[in-house]
Amino acid sequence: MKWFFSSFTVLLLLLSCQKESNEEVVEEVLATDIMMSKREIFLKIGEEQTLGAVLLPAKATDRTLIWSSTDTGVATVKDGLVSSVAPGSAEIIVQHGNLTDKCRVTVYTVPDGAVPIDIMCTRMDDKGNAIKDEHGNEIHYIIHFADRNLGANSPEDYGDYYAWGETETYYVKLDPLTWKEGKSSGFSEEAYNGARHLGDGQTLPLEDDVANAILGGKWRIPTPNEFTCLASQCKWEAGTKNGIPGYYAFSKDENNKNSIFFPSGGSIYGRSRFDFGLRVENWTSFTKKDNNNNNAICSLISEDDLDIYKSGHSVFGSLLRYYGRTIRPVTE
Repeated sequence: MKWFFSSFTVLLLLLSCQKESNEEVVEEVLATDIMMSKREIFLKIGEEQTLGAVLLPAKATDRTLIWSSTDTGVATVKDGLVSSVAPGSAEIIVQHGNLTDKCRVTVYTVPDGAVPIDIMCTRMDDKGNAIKDEHGNEIHYIIHFADRNLGANSPEDYGDYYAWGETETYYVKLDPLTWKEGKSSGFSEEAYNGARHLGDGQTLPLEDDVANAILGGKWRIPTPNEFTCLASQCKWEAGTKNGIPGYYAFSKDENNKNSIFFPSGGSIYGRSRFDFGLRVENWTSFTKKDNNNNNAICSLISEDDLDIYKSGHSVFGSLLRYYGRTIRPVTE
């Protein structure tokens, strides 16, 4: 009986050891990095988008992720699903232990008076260099072009003409041209008072921006880069609108049937109109570099330029600031 008990005990011990040797020992692997699937997203009110996050190394054992938003009044997030709330900007943050990564989210609407074609641009500094985040990625933003020129009553109306940096027109009536007191020389160097203090290669400040002065809010004169973004992100055609010649920019999104019409208003030099009905001449907010403070950059569209626009590029001219030209406002 004593021998049987000892043998049974040994047998149990052997079976226990064999069971333990068959069990897999899981080694804990800690995550060393976390990467979000996107660095920035843009949402209209009511839209949602799912973000992903990857833990490195891939065999990290703990996969727990904690999501949060820096401004839940702009956007919320749950398990990576970002929901827009109100216009503004926020950061979506994903966290694992002491590891974090983030994504910028911009929530926007299409303002009244703007064409609902989203144009994405790279944020630039005053020297024309792309602004980048801490990861070296370019920072972007969305603009919308107005559906008509500044001072126009309809998309095909030419609107008002301004010397660069002036916040008032020189005339009382456009057709026929009737000049204001003191502006009888028309759009001339003699009459010009606009932004002479700005040197070459500078940006028009907001206080001298007639689009902002008249429309308020975030409306302003476009930069050359914003016209370039428009050119590359749209399809272009020559045409007319209610009998007025000009050029159409159509969205490349087949589900977006909107277009922007640019009437060929030409310019006014002195007391006379030039290229009327032949060429679009819209001021940008930049001066020309190295030109004795006389010129500013103007966006140009004509029959000769159309193939360039169709290839996704834009055309600019360095033109005298005191000429009268039209303005197509933009807003973010």
